[in-house]
Amino acid sequence: MKPAHLLLVAALSAVVSFATAHFASDQAPTQSAAVTDQTAFDHILSTNTLRCGYAVATPWFMVDPNTKNLSGVGYDVTNALASKIGIKVDWVEETGWGVAEQGLVTGRYDMLCGSVCIDPRRARAATYSTPFLHIPVLATVRADDKRFDGDLSLLNNKDVRIGVKSGHVFEFAANEQFPMAQKVYANDISDDTEFFQMLKSGKIDVAFAGQSTIDLYNSTNDEKIRSLNKPVRYCNGGFMLPLGDNRLKYMIDNAIGELNASGQIEEILARFVKPDPRYVLSPALLFRDKQP
Repeated sequence: MKPAHLLLVAALSAVVSFATAHFASDQAPTQSAAVTDQTAFDHILSTNTLRCGYAVATPWFMVDPNTKNLSGVGYDVTNALASKIGIKVDWVEETGWGVAEQGLVTGRYDMLCGSVCIDPRRARAATYSTPFLHIPVLATVRADDKRFDGDLSLLNNKDVRIGVKSGHVFEFAANEQFPMAQKVYANDISDDTEFFQMLKSGKIDVAFAGQSTIDLYNSTNDEKIRSLNKPVRYCNGGFMLPLGDNRLKYMIDNAIGELNASGQIEEILARFVKPDPRYVLSPALLFRDKQP
């Protein structure tokens, strides 16, 4: 081959290599790669252990401040799910709602094991299991505050202060449905009852909560709060999983389906929440209403 041809081939090879690398970088996920090449699914199979991260939200996931014991709906569903699969659970890390994906991306835990309200904006860094509960999200005010009764649209006002957390479903709901209202941020790693203290002190006008959380607070506090009648939205609660780890998602989804079909999810919910549609709904199974 003549030298000129050799130079042309080399130049074309360089262009193709650059274009291939550039295309690959454009197609790569926006988040950083996991610490190891082993997927969460591979880790679970090799160790027979599910490493769980968790974020606190009463009564869905709770940490006793004195004993540090864990409890709640998400805790019990995770343990029941692990029993179905035949694996152990290692509760490795408490995290905040706004940074929960980071532990999945870096491989510090295999799943966020409390119920997470499914939100598509997190899909750049994580995915979700099928939902195992549906929670009405209620606007909550001080007991003597009648300003918003009967009309949730009144919350969409620049003079209204709504309590939120970064990266939390409450922040998403406030931004989407009440964009004119002021957002006042609570500590990212805290129980949702912090919002009720903010209501009590007059720091905010409105908090979002589930009815069970409101009931728990009112049972131990003299200054009562109350929810408005119509839900702001519903939280479809599932587990947060590493993006692209489809084998793990299939395994978790199948276990959730079996827990739901056997009635175990309803049994777990009844331990912490009233079996009332204002409190929580479990995923519908139409065949239960069918007689053979």
